[in-house]
Amino acid sequence: YAWWRRRGTLISRLYLYAAPILIVLLMRFEFGRVLTVAGWAALALALYWFGLRRRDLDFRIQSYAVALLCFWRSWTTNFYVPDSFAGVPGRIAIAAFVVLALYAAQFLAPRESRGRGPGGPPHVDPWIDRHARTLFSVLATALVAILLYYEVRGGAVTVAWGIQASCLMAAGFGARDRILRLSGLLLFLVCILKLFLYDLRYLDTISRIFSFIVLGAVMVAVSWVYTR
Repeated sequence: YAWWRRRGTLISRLYLYAAPILIVLLMRFEFGRVLTVAGWAALALALYWFGLRRRDLDFRIQSYAVALLCFWRSWTTNFYVPDSFAGVPGRIAIAAFVVLALYAAQFLAPRESRGRGPGGPPHVDPWIDRHARTLFSVLATALVAILLYYEVRGGAVTVAWGIQASCLMAAGFGARDRILRLSGLLLFLVCILKLFLYDLRYLDTISRIFSFIVLGAVMVAVSWVYTR
């Protein structure tokens, strides 16, 4: 209310940033150690949607900051909690919600820096908005990869990352999204480097054979789809 009454002044922006800070802190105390990051993810998505609707850069900046906070909180806290929900480990259930919220924000983001605002004339977004899709996508993809690293053991990590990369490629083709396709290709590169720099040295023979065969088959399938 104070922001709305004093719009156009410097003090109004202070009110505007004070509100989400208080919401973030309130969620931390009310939602508890496990569910806090889920509330933050929903808040980041809501702030970004509202910022797009109002064509307000401040709301979008707040969503970027909260999204980064979600990534940090998930990695440093939620991936280590032993809680479960209806038999599903809490770290997996909450991470799935956070990842979905980040991908949803990615698909809300305009594909081009120059576009037509909701109900308004064409405009040019600032530098930070031009990379919003990349930010949300990379955070979500990285969270899934890190979670797989903690949940899957041994040589199966490379296979799991290969499957994730193929899913990113499939989603990128289906949604015609270049960022998802590039993320999949980059993850395939990480898998190849891990195979030759780590798996060949430290894994047993069966695990090495399994990793090479499965990842090779997945990459051949993806390359065939890519050429088609």
